[in-house]
Amino acid sequence: MRALTIVALLAVNLPVFSALAGEEDPGLKIWKAQKCDTCHGAGGKADTKIGQAKKISDMTTADWQKKVTDEAARTSITKGIDRTVDGKQEKMKAYDKLKAEEVDALIKLVRSWAPKN
Repeated sequence: MRALTIVALLAVNLPVFSALAGEEDPGLKIWKAQKCDTCHGAGGKADTKIGQAKKISDMTTADWQKKVTDEAARTSITKGIDRTVDGKQEKMKAYDKLKAEEVDALIKLVRSWAPKN
């Protein structure tokens, strides 16, 4: 019973131990590798020149987190975005070469930026 308790505690705290050990979040690795931060910023605030020019939404707000479902985020990632902003066509390319688990890791990362209440 004691061994089971220890195993359960380790499993629950594995993300903490990984962070302490210097392992990078899988979603963050993908975020950086795909250069998502170029437009969306390092933390999803769209606080870059491109993000502000293209009026990209701040993913860290409660409104965005509530409005954008995981399925909508998945579609945006895999199929891209084509929209009009101030009369100009704005596009985000499709990241259709990503595996399903990579897309899930990106969504998990974005959800981690939700305001803590």
